[in-house]
Formats: sequence, C-alpha cells, structure tokens
Amino acid sequence: MEANCGPLVKKKLDQNKKDGVKWQTVWNGDNGCEVKKDRKQYTVNIEERTCNCRSCQLTGLPCLHDYAAIWHMGGEPDDYLDQFYHKETYEKSYAYPLQTINGTHEWVKFGIKPVLPPIDKKMLRRPKKNRRKPKDESKEKKKKAWTT
Repeated sequence: MEANCGPLVKKKLDQNKKDGVKWQTVWNGDNGCEVKKDRKQYTVNIEERTCNCRSCQLTGLPCLHDYAAIWHMGGEPDDYLDQFYHKETYEKSYAYPLQTINGTHEWVKFGIKPVLPPIDKKMLRRPKKNRRKPKDESKEKKKKAWTT
C-alpha cells in the first residue's frame, strides 16, 4: 500500500504501529477500548478519535494506543490519519505559485530606530567565603594544642 503522507509522518506512524502491538486491548462500549500495558491504562474512543494521552488530539496522528484499539476493532489504522497530512492536501496548498517580493533595497524606511541588543551589565560577584580579618590580626593560622 502506497503511503498517503510524507516520509517523516510515515516514519512516525510506523513507529506507533510497532509500539501499538505490545498493548492489551479490552472492548469498552460501542466505539471505545481500554488499552493497557503494565500499570499504564488509556481509554480510546475510535469514533471521536480521542485518547487519554491526548497525543492524537494535539498532532492529528493516531497514537500507539489508537493503533492498538483500531486493530482490536478490526479497522485499518492508516484510514484514521488526519486529512492535513494527506498528499492531496499538500498538493492543494502548493497548487498556486508563490510570488516573490521586492528586495530589501526597495523596502520603505519608516524612521523607527533599530532595536539594539541589551547593554551588558557587570553582575555582582558572589561574596567571599572567608571572613575579612581586621588589620591588627595576624595572618598566620593559630594551631590549637591538644592536651591529653
């Protein structure tokens, strides 16, 4: 079957397919499944294309939990790919040529001062660890004599 998406999306889908096989699936209603592995558990609704991990809602790509649930329900996971990733959508968006813009020498100057980088300030240093000795105190360390 020919991929209906780009190579990076296909790679991500293949990884999700591979990882989705390892999950145990339990039917949970008309179009829902509970997907479990070790102590992790997610609820997937195939009809609404939702999962508790929310990865599929954010990216439009079926997550590995979706793959496990879709296979359990007897569906084809590649059919659940969001329309924005399809090859036809890509071709429609780039069907018209992009017009170039004039070079920077023709851009209108507005008299706004350019944004300059911030001024470097010398940061305060960390305070010294040793206490400051008064001038009359000797610089030699006094050794304590141990008496037994």
